[in-house]
Amino acid sequence: MARLGIILILLLVVTSCVRIPQDINLLQSGPGGYSCSLAGTHAAASGLTAEGFTVTTWNICKGCGRRWVEDLRLLASHSDLLLLQEARMESHLKQLLQDSDLSWSLAHAFTLEGTPVGVLTGARVMPLAACAQRITEPLLRVPKTALVSYYALDGSDQSLLVVNMHGVNFVPGSTELARQLHAVQKVVFEHDGPVIVAGDFNTWSARRMAELQKLAQRAGLQPVTFEGSPSRHFGRQLDHVYYRGLVPQHAWVTALQSSDHYPLSVTFKLDSKI
Repeated sequence: MARLGIILILLLVVTSCVRIPQDINLLQSGPGGYSCSLAGTHAAASGLTAEGFTVTTWNICKGCGRRWVEDLRLLASHSDLLLLQEARMESHLKQLLQDSDLSWSLAHAFTLEGTPVGVLTGARVMPLAACAQRITEPLLRVPKTALVSYYALDGSDQSLLVVNMHGVNFVPGSTELARQLHAVQKVVFEHDGPVIVAGDFNTWSARRMAELQKLAQRAGLQPVTFEGSPSRHFGRQLDHVYYRGLVPQHAWVTALQSSDHYPLSVTFKLDSKI
């Protein structure tokens, strides 16, 4: 009964505070095309350094914790790619991204009290292309999104595919998460080049983790092993970074208290064997 009460409260909050856009919506800081492939795109003027770039992924809890601005500013200062989940696109975040010289795209899941919320990818360079994917939570009816972005790599004729995902959560079982991962899998299969798939996958059960591992196996993705302990919920790790066609140089966890998730950071270089 206690769980039912919590669910009813959540439903009331969602109904009163949240607005869901009718169409899948991608917000961007600059010009860019809406595409889940590189077909018809042109090479960028600059790209990420193939010899070494740093990726950070963090669920920032909609900026709910104290010191999140200061913590995020520090993370942004050493990140070439910044993948955020539960990013609330308020003025503080926009200013921080601008000050950090990061272009950004937001896969708009819903609007909370007039402010767009979703997964956000910031980068030192503009994306070649980007698109949003969306799935609706069966119970709360609030969407979760994934953001697909492509970036040029300096010194290489290959492009980097980056998928920033927030996994569907408030539903028992793993069927809906499997559907969401299948949409990501399709994009990864179609990309002939290096790949990063990262974010908060809400893998709080063995069945959910098994679905993520199926995606990794089918797409030839490897998990990053981190120095330090990623945050855990129900005893399980929710945040992950998977890769293909890259070599991790250094991977670490930053134990911050301004969210209920710890940020994960990885420095990659392009695998010379591909």
